Formats: sequence, structure tokens, C-alpha cells
Amino acid sequence: MRWCGLPVLLLLIFSPCAGAAQEQPENQAKVSKDGFASCFDAQTGGLKGSEVVRTPVLISADGKWRAYAQSEALASGPEANGPDCENTSKLYIAGPESKGFQCVHTVKPQEQQLLNAIVPVDWSPDGRFLLMNEFLGQWGSDFGEFLVRTYDVLTGAVSDERVVERAVTKHAGKKCEFENSAKGFSPSGAIVIEIEPVRDEEGPLVPDTCVKVESLLLLDPDRVVVSALPAGYKVQQYGKFAER
Repeated sequence: MRWCGLPVLLLLIFSPCAGAAQEQPENQAKVSKDGFASCFDAQTGGLKGSEVVRTPVLISADGKWRAYAQSEALASGPEANGPDCENTSKLYIAGPESKGFQCVHTVKPQEQQLLNAIVPVDWSPDGRFLLMNEFLGQWGSDFGEFLVRTYDVLTGAVSDERVVERAVTKHAGKKCEFENSAKGFSPSGAIVIEIEPVRDEEGPLVPDTCVKVESLLLLDPDRVVVSALPAGYKVQQYGKFAER
């Protein structure tokens, strides 16, 4: 068996959404690069009902792999404290030997994290890794964070969700607060992340933040280390989004 057939076998056995195959992305879903689905109207804030949003299909540089994410916002209520909205987000992958897209990763709503989304960012230069931002938050709250993660088409594995936190903690010499998001890959295949300070609602930096200014860092997930990138560094895009 060639290695490119291995992920299909692995995800059928281990995937939390095994068996959820579909030939093509749902045509009924709204397409948005940010991948966020909402039960609420953006203008009025009122309940509009359930919604399904998917990202455009992102194709690896060699054209062998395709990926997209889909989020369903499910409305319920009205409840005593107002209507609820719960998101379930899924990542779909199609490879050179796939008959269609296969769900390989699911983010389900948790009690204090009903809002979530998966946002594909780019494919690595060699086409092995899909880089994505995984968002966890809560409706009606300022709480929210991006987790920088990758999907490995060779093994079918999703990376450690806290690798950036561990790398920055090691770099700073202490655990501290910061915000981050994935921006892309370097030519060598390392991950480019944007890091910025955490601010309170009024604007000032929170006391525990160890980041003073917004900057780009290079993350080596295998060694769990980060290094600073020069000012003006341009992130290259290796994958391309399908026109439809």
C-alpha cells in the first residue's frame, strides 16, 4: 500500500467522525473564509436560526490534497436567559486516492465553549501538513482563543493544541498570557505565527501578558521552540483556494 492511501484507513478506524464521507462540499452551506457560523443576525443581534457555513476548498501546491472546514450553528430556545447557539465544526480532507471528502477532525461544543470554528490557513510546501486555526469561545462573552494546529496527511494525526503555548512559555521563561494565530509556512516547512499582547476591555495590557507588541514568530513544533522573524517578513502562500 502506498503511503497516500494510509490516512483513509487510519481515519476510518480512529476518526471521531468516521464514516461521515461526502463526495463534495454541501452546496446549501454559506461559503466564508473565516468559517464562522452564527445563530444571530450580525446587524440586530437577534436570533435568526441555525446556520451552516463552510470555508472554500484549499488545494495543496502539488494538487494532490484538498481540504475545507464546515461549521454548523444550532439554535435552541428561547431559554430563561435567552436563546442558545451551539457550534459543531468539522475538517474534511480529500486525497489522491479518495472518492470524496472525509471528515478527519471534529470540534464539539463544551459547556463553557459553545462557539467554535476551524479555519484552514495553508498547506505546507511539500503538501504533507494542513495548517489551521481552531477557534474556541463562548457566545455573548469576550472569551475566545485561537489554537494553532496541523493535520498530517501521512499519519492522519492532528497536532497538539498547546504546542504554541509550550513553545512561548519556554522562550519567555515563564507562563504568561498572549494571543496568537497561524499565518502560514516558511519555505523550510516551519510554521509562521502572529503573536500579540492580551488587552483588557478598556485597552491596556493585562498584567500577565509577556508580549508587548504584535510580531511574527517561527515555530518549530518538533522541537517546541519559537524564534523571532525580521520586521517586514512576508508570508508565502503555498496552497490555493478553489474558485468554487
